[in-house]
Amino acid sequence: MSKMKKKTLILVPLIAFFISLSSLSFSIEKRVYGKGYLEKRNGILVLHLKGNPYEMGFQHGMLTKHLMGKSKEAFDKAVPPIKGGRVGEWIIKKYLFWKLRKMEKYVPEEFIEELKGMADSITEKVSDPEGSLPRREVDCREILLYHALRDIGQVLMCSSFVALPQVTKNRNLIYGRNFDFLKGNSLQNLVIFYEPDKGNLFISIGWPGMIGVVSGMNDKGLTVGILTAYSSDVSFDGMPSCFLMRRVLQYANNVEEAKEIIIQTKRTGPNIILLTNEKGALIIECSATKYALRKPQDGLLYSSNHFLSSIYEKDKKRKKALESGESETRYKRIKELLKENSGQIDVEYGIKILRDDIILKENTLHSVIFLPRTLEFLIAQGPGASRQRRTSPLAGGEFIRFNLERPKANKKNLSTYF
Repeated sequence: MSKMKKKTLILVPLIAFFISLSSLSFSIEKRVYGKGYLEKRNGILVLHLKGNPYEMGFQHGMLTKHLMGKSKEAFDKAVPPIKGGRVGEWIIKKYLFWKLRKMEKYVPEEFIEELKGMADSITEKVSDPEGSLPRREVDCREILLYHALRDIGQVLMCSSFVALPQVTKNRNLIYGRNFDFLKGNSLQNLVIFYEPDKGNLFISIGWPGMIGVVSGMNDKGLTVGILTAYSSDVSFDGMPSCFLMRRVLQYANNVEEAKEIIIQTKRTGPNIILLTNEKGALIIECSATKYALRKPQDGLLYSSNHFLSSIYEKDKKRKKALESGESETRYKRIKELLKENSGQIDVEYGIKILRDDIILKENTLHSVIFLPRTLEFLIAQGPGASRQRRTSPLAGGEFIRFNLERPKANKKNLSTYF
């Protein structure tokens, strides 16, 4: 056999092998699947998704399935231990899915399709190099349950503030936000850039496997952040809060439209939702059947985890939360720091507030500053590099700046938005 024929016999199967991998490629800094890709920017993982709901879900799963084991582990630990071994586990699982069944019918079909795409990608026997997920068929309802756990009974300790242009040093609105979640959690921070076929382009700061929103901004300069509150006014006949925030970012163009979506949607339980655009801000304190609005005073708006509106004044669970003192202590500290520098607040001072020893918690998952006018946001690296006494390993490092520019000439290409 000639040398040429031998080379041909070797090359043909190699070429076929690489063609079979053409839709999924890897490098140290970038992983690509279809229209989506995962990359690391200054130590922060960034996921870009583009297409219809199913396509984005499949991209999400294929690109981050090697990280989803940590997400599953964190949420599994969040479920309180039950006596009775496997029987006890079976009972708690049935209980959780019973609760989920009530909420599931309020989840928009497009988000269900996205979860189906993710579930199918995880089932796919391609690329799980770290073996973090079992090789088995995944039901999208399992992933849906993790999105709804916060509404079923998770407790958060978040802190947020807004300084309007008239009280900032450079006359640009500044929105600061610490998202605290699951003590001792092993979640991986993930910045997700969405370019859906329908609706706005937007970013969400979450974790692998999360398609809902807890903190984010869209290309119209609308930002949103959600904080847990305490109230007796709860229901499971409503849309899980992270999907409600996702709907706001994807389809609302300003604070007024966002407010209408929130108050007209059936809700599950108590939340404090802080909305901003480049000029204004609004807090919606809402529960299953009630809501109240809070507007800035003296150019400032801020919140921790208790309602301030009079309609919740006699709520027993609100009173119990205030008795612990933890939320009120953070609230007073945010107020103190904002008041003492009003008129000279800038990004550096905003970071100082988020870094404060009372405000930054050991379970702060992400710490972020939003600048709606310029469509910029800054997010803290991890593990922590802060020298403070209490430092979150996930939100204690240097703040890294990103940008989400408005589309030019209707050309949507997220690779140019970074």
